[in-house]
Amino acid sequence: MSDAARNRFDQIASNYASSEVHASSPTLQRLRESIGDATDLDVCDVGCAAGHTAFTFIGRARSITGVDPAPSMLRNFRELAAAKGQQVETVEAYAESIPVPDGSFDYVTCRLSSHHFNDIEVAMSEFHRIVRPGGRVVVIDLHGDDDPELDGLNHQLEVLHDPTHIRSYTVARWQELFTNAGLTVQSVERDVTERAEGVPLSRWCEIANSGVAAHAALRALLDHTEPARYEKIGVRKGPTEYVVPVRTCFIIGRRPG
Repeated sequence: MSDAARNRFDQIASNYASSEVHASSPTLQRLRESIGDATDLDVCDVGCAAGHTAFTFIGRARSITGVDPAPSMLRNFRELAAAKGQQVETVEAYAESIPVPDGSFDYVTCRLSSHHFNDIEVAMSEFHRIVRPGGRVVVIDLHGDDDPELDGLNHQLEVLHDPTHIRSYTVARWQELFTNAGLTVQSVERDVTERAEGVPLSRWCEIANSGVAAHAALRALLDHTEPARYEKIGVRKGPTEYVVPVRTCFIIGRRPG
C-alpha cells in the first residue's frame, strides 16, 4: 500500500467501521467454521481496518493483533473491540514490513486488503515469517478473471471505484503466491460473494467514498458494456441501478512444520 492509499483510508476509516460488506459475509462464516474447536490461538489480522475479520476469532483467541498503516483504522479497531469486551493489540505498519518476531501467530488473516499491497510477494513472505510452523494463513480477497478481456473490465471497475486499487489476482496466481511463499495450500474457494444479494453500485461507492464523478463513470462504463460481459463477472442490472457482487476467493494455507 502506498502512502497515498494509507492517507486515503485514514480519512474514510469510519466508512469501514460501519460497512455491512466488511462486518458480515459468507466468507466470515466460512472462516469461523474453518477454526473448528481450536482455542488459545494467537491471531494477527493484516490490513485489519476496523477489525471485523479479527473479531471472528473472539472466543477462540488468546490474543488478537491488528496490523494496518492507517491510524484511524486502528483506533476504530480498538474502539469496536472494547465495545465487544475484547482486548486487542495494534501495530501501525504496512503488510510488507510487519515489526513482530518470527513465528508469533497461529493464524494470520488478510481480508479485502491485499489488492492494495505494493508488493504482494513480499507481503506473502511476511505472512509466512510471522505465522508459526503448523499455523495457517487465510487470504480472502477480490480475484481477477481467467479471461483477460473480462479481467480488464473488472480492473477498470475496481480502479474507478477506488484509485488506490492495484490488482485483483486470479485464483491461479493466488495459489502460486502461497506456494512461492512456502505455504502449503489446503483449500481454495472461488467466486464467493461477500454479500449474497450483492451491493448496489451507489452503496459500493459510498463505502469507498468514490465520489459523484466516479459513480457516474462506473455507470457509464456498464451502460456501454454488453450485459453478457458484465454478468460474467457477477455484475447485474437491478430495477433501479447496477448491483456488484464483491466477488472474492477464500484460500487457506499452512506453514509446514
